[in-house]
Amino acid sequence: MSKDKKVNLAQVFKENEEQQQETDTPETVESAPANQKIAASRIGKKNISGYFAPEVHRQLRVIAAEEDKNLQEVLGDALNALFEQKGKPPIAKNG
Repeated sequence: MSKDKKVNLAQVFKENEEQQQETDTPETVESAPANQKIAASRIGKKNISGYFAPEVHRQLRVIAAEEDKNLQEVLGDALNALFEQKGKPPIAKNG
């Protein structure tokens, strides 16, 4: 048996991001179906989502209300906290 080659995930993500940047052009965004409008604030951004229990959604809404923020701002804060915990720069910007 041969040992499997270790994969450098950081390098894989970097290469994937570079490939996406090469293919993500304004033409790609504007080639959406004619009946689908894309908000200018979403151009150049990616959707990140997941499926969680209704209680998670409710708790996020409560936190957002308590802090006078919207869900995207609360999630951005949470992502930045995770990034900092993992020794990464907080790059999740809102707006």
